[in-house]
Amino acid sequence: MISKITQDCFRPILLDEMKSHLNKTPYSLIIDNASFSGESVCALKVKYLATEWDESLKENITKIKNKIIALSSLKESSNGKSLKNIIEERLFSSEAIKNNFFRMTHDNASSLISPNIGVVGLLEQSGNNFFDLKDPCHS
Repeated sequence: MISKITQDCFRPILLDEMKSHLNKTPYSLIIDNASFSGESVCALKVKYLATEWDESLKENITKIKNKIIALSSLKESSNGKSLKNIIEERLFSSEAIKNNFFRMTHDNASSLISPNIGVVGLLEQSGNNFFDLKDPCHS
């Protein structure tokens, strides 16, 4: 019951709040795939700056926000085209959000980096201008 309330009531409000920030500020995207209990899942995580009131300081301060914006099942495939579709459907809900996307971080999986079929190449072909960062732990 609590998870249903969270999913139906709080999730849409929190998602709208996050997307409101992404409409106004540049952000980076971290994308990763994992398998849990035999199911492949894609996670989209965003990092951005947000100004918030700090009661103890009695002033606005800027904080780094690091939030998961979407989890998506990879039922059919984890290829670059599927991942690109997930990003476009779950993240790029407005032109402003699409245009504020400035950096992508990933773990160098072929579905992410292959020039013509990886998500990075496919997003670049669609006119997205961003800086691609490869995971330094996997270089």
